[in-house]
Amino acid sequence: MRSERNPVVPFAVAAAASIAAYRARALSADGALASTAVGGAIVSGAGFPGATALTAFFASSTALGRLPRANGSPQRRGNERDAVQVLANGGVAAVLAVAMTSQSSRAHPLLLAGFGGALAAAAADTWATEIGARASARPRSILTGRPVPVGTSGGVSLAGLLASAAGAASVAMAVAASARHGKTPVPSPLPAVALGGICGALADSILGASVQEVRYCESCGEETESLRHRCGHPTTVVRGIPGFDNDVVNLAATLVGATTAAMIARSTPTHAAAAER
Repeated sequence: MRSERNPVVPFAVAAAASIAAYRARALSADGALASTAVGGAIVSGAGFPGATALTAFFASSTALGRLPRANGSPQRRGNERDAVQVLANGGVAAVLAVAMTSQSSRAHPLLLAGFGGALAAAAADTWATEIGARASARPRSILTGRPVPVGTSGGVSLAGLLASAAGAASVAMAVAASARHGKTPVPSPLPAVALGGICGALADSILGASVQEVRYCESCGEETESLRHRCGHPTTVVRGIPGFDNDVVNLAATLVGATTAAMIARSTPTHAAAAER
């Protein structure tokens, strides 16, 4: 399905939104540039469903990130999203959105489901992280079941898991509510997108607990995800695969979310019938 929309408008809208987010300190300067590229690609390729889903993800993630933390646990990466974080969370969705403009109508329902699954995975992980960090219950490792400090990658809690499902559902509902707009209506991708998002978030936790690099600040005696700790002291890798950081994990999780959602959609009779038309 080839898009007849003017590509300048989506990027202009994305730029305006990115500037507003930068001024609100939700994005860094390079994050705003990356957000303009990702947002413009998504809106240009996926149209109204893309814009709706992206708004649901970014608005909810920003709002949750600004809630007070009653337990006093610090933010590991800060509230501002940089370019790498933006690309890690939205890059897969942007690629799939662009693919919608060059593929036939047969592929459109599956690409839309994959697009939604990628964003739903990012939302599910963000909601789980933000809500879980503010819950009273101590998280446990998804692999061993042992208690871990708040904010530890791979740590899960009941509150975090419920928040993860809610985050995935929020994007799924946004995509489904707008999926029938435009010249090529498609079956509702809500179940596929929601399940894809949940699976992506679970994959994020498993990778975070197994292969993600964990760094250590000798000056403060704290583990961190940053190359340089907030005290300014450089950190060293103490476990995990060097270079396999949180951003790589997030990228992998969105790939899992996209693939899972597309596979579920492909196995749904209504989507299969739409793909054959």
